[in-house]
Amino acid sequence: MKINRLEVYNKCNGHCAYCGKDITLKQMQVDHKEPIFRNYTDDELKRYNRDRGTNDMDNLLPSCARCNRWKSTYTIEQFRKEISLQIERLNNYNNNYRMAKDYNLLQETNNPVVFYYEKGPGKSNASHTKTDNNKHTSIREILKNKSTRSYLCSVSLHSGFTHSFILYYFISPPVCGVPAKREDNKRSGISCVNL
Repeated sequence: MKINRLEVYNKCNGHCAYCGKDITLKQMQVDHKEPIFRNYTDDELKRYNRDRGTNDMDNLLPSCARCNRWKSTYTIEQFRKEISLQIERLNNYNNNYRMAKDYNLLQETNNPVVFYYEKGPGKSNASHTKTDNNKHTSIREILKNKSTRSYLCSVSLHSGFTHSFILYYFISPPVCGVPAKREDNKRSGISCVNL
């Protein structure tokens, strides 16, 4: 059975079913909520107590490439657990994240992970828009502007390296930092680009 990509795409009105990011039909990857396990035999699935998913429309969701790769063969609840561990991992393994937290540039929340498709039509986890490379602002201005949803921020370190992360406002003012890639910034200190 051939998958109708447009029908899958329209299930979330052009958004990733998981993170809520705007995606085009060309960018969309079709995710199976219950994985189809192409490279596993039925005996292997039985041993792992897993069922093989299908290509039925009820089992298909539109996904951005990042979420589809990250979800892999997880169940929805396993994927939710994996996402909920991100703050802990940033604290354990990312010095730049911890430094930004120590300087009160971000705050962590214990918000539950709710996927975009679970929230219903017209709702999303966060606002996602295209980057405007010409708009720079200070952290102080970000924190004053409670309507701001996300910023790509670069921290220039004394060593000359620049680390970037994304600040997300889920409920103002709590903020969550997520690593992101960006070219080195020639200016010292911190600069941000509104996303």
